[in-house]
Amino acid sequence: MGRTTKGIRALATAAIVVAGLAPATPANAYHLEKARLSQELKETKSRLDAALENEDEMAKIVREIDAKLRIQQQKLNAAHAEVAQIEHQIASTESRLQQLAADEQMRRDTVNDRAAAIYMLGPMNTMSAVASAPSIDAFVSRAQAVNFISSYDQQNLEDLAGIRYETKLGRITLKEARAQARQIRARVAQRVSEVAAWRAAKQEALDRIEGSVDKYRSMIRALEAEQQRIADIISGRGTYGGSVYTGAASALGFAWPINGYITSPYGPRWGGFHTGMDIDCDTGERIGASRGGTVIASEWGGGYGYMVIIDHGDGFSTLYAHNSRLLVSRGQSVARGSVVALCGSTGNSTGDHSHFEIRYNGSHRNPRPYLP
Repeated sequence: MGRTTKGIRALATAAIVVAGLAPATPANAYHLEKARLSQELKETKSRLDAALENEDEMAKIVREIDAKLRIQQQKLNAAHAEVAQIEHQIASTESRLQQLAADEQMRRDTVNDRAAAIYMLGPMNTMSAVASAPSIDAFVSRAQAVNFISSYDQQNLEDLAGIRYETKLGRITLKEARAQARQIRARVAQRVSEVAAWRAAKQEALDRIEGSVDKYRSMIRALEAEQQRIADIISGRGTYGGSVYTGAASALGFAWPINGYITSPYGPRWGGFHTGMDIDCDTGERIGASRGGTVIASEWGGGYGYMVIIDHGDGFSTLYAHNSRLLVSRGQSVARGSVVALCGSTGNSTGDHSHFEIRYNGSHRNPRPYLP
């Protein structure tokens, strides 16, 4: 009976383990998580579409995708571990049930043999069998044997009952474990799908970024090719007659040419150098003069597309590029805020935006410190 008790305890422990493998959240909560992940993926792709010209934003989106991918991979690994654990438990329970079946058959055979032996003694009862002993020694021997037979039979019957109870418990545990395994395998399949979706989103983001980088590099090369021409225009047409202005540079007096977020700031970009900053706008939106001054260029600028350059008379000039239409002429005086062009995507451009530069004595400077 000791082995049977231990077996019952083992199966009870297995039942507890199976119960512990149950999902921490109800099925409907898991479906809500699935819907949330699907919505997050959709929103991430939309953000990527809107950020193809913004290096920092694209890099941020890729980092976010990486983080979500790691989380989903961790959940997938955990689900695989759950499956492995419960499959091990199922195998152990099945093995125990096979052992119990063999033990039960052995106990049944023993009980049947004992029943046949008692039947062969005939109708006399246990006391008469003892009393018919021919001597006192035989009497004692028979009394001890009958007592042993009674205890042995009782032990067999108790063991058989224990085996049947343990078998019943084992079958219940096995049924629950198999049901739980089916649920966890379904979760594994879903996790595999989610990991694949986020991996695909990451690859799509990287592919789009690579395409955007190629276009951006082409644009930068085109702008770099125009640098000498821009410097010559400013030097040759500026009100300071090409002389070098040596006074202190002022950071005052500049305004934003258009309201919009910066899609690409000033500075090194993908193997080139971005000489201004790109401000988001839609084709046809009005571009205003950042400071008052004299228009010294309103023309096609090659990679810059349709451009306007305004000289401000103190060594500073501003440039507005990729316009769809020019609204001022060379030599025209303009005040700060005067509309000089319309937003566009002419020249070598990755999409409609306003490319804005501030230059001092013809050399480009970071516009951001000069703006409010």
